[in-house]
Amino acid sequence: MRWRADFGLASNRLFADPYRPSGLEIHAPLAHAVPGLKRYVQSHIVDERTRPDIPTTDVAVDGIAELWYDDRATMERAVASPEAKRLHADGALFIGGIKTFIVEEKQIVPTGR
Repeated sequence: MRWRADFGLASNRLFADPYRPSGLEIHAPLAHAVPGLKRYVQSHIVDERTRPDIPTTDVAVDGIAELWYDDRATMERAVASPEAKRLHADGALFIGGIKTFIVEEKQIVPTGR
């Protein structure tokens, strides 16, 4: 299974508008309509862990969205769909910058261990 991870860069636009409902109230429900989407996860950054042996990078991230698909072809069809376009248009209202990675999972420790 492949998935796409969007790293949303801090803009404070989401939090600057007190009348804008959260990404969980408006943005997340739009994901339900995206064809071929197997899993959608929002990870909201609450803290940062640093290590004394490795320097940190200067990247301001508010959150990470994971969109899971069976394969790349399914993902490409989904992204081209009107439903995904609505999801992306809503994200543009509050995401100040974005870096997207397309990854293939390599499970090391089995689920449910």
